[in-house]
Amino acid sequence: MKRIKAVHATPENFSRFGKIERLTDNTRYSGEGWSCWMTQDVCMDQPAHFGVTYVKTFPPYEVSSMERHTKTKELMVCGEKPIVVALADSDPWGRAKAGDIRAFSLEPGEILVINPGIWHDACRGLAEQTHYYFLSLETDEPAVFQPVEGGAVEITL
Repeated sequence: MKRIKAVHATPENFSRFGKIERLTDNTRYSGEGWSCWMTQDVCMDQPAHFGVTYVKTFPPYEVSSMERHTKTKELMVCGEKPIVVALADSDPWGRAKAGDIRAFSLEPGEILVINPGIWHDACRGLAEQTHYYFLSLETDEPAVFQPVEGGAVEITL
């Protein structure tokens, strides 16, 4: 089984999959006892669904299937604890290929905007159970997980 080591996502190493932004670098508003952060740019450009996923699995874990959205971006937001996500930029009309899978970790306050056609798995907690949030645009394309071509890949730290 192929093993992939997760690396922390940076604008440089994540650019082929989409973009990463650390929201807490962009304080927009604050007041007595609160601060507000938001993205510099518009992340979604049409009606979207907001979701939250609770995760218990942390590295090492196996990725045996992935999904992709060919018509839209997907935004993932790290919650209170670090997470790991596996992605592949394989042909969006075929399947994710084991040799194309990469894994990235995110810290609280960081977001990913995944380009259309990028295969991805559900995020996992980096060291303990946690949750993450996502935005997915409304399209006529269902989210369907497909088996990874070449077999499962183990994600490690």
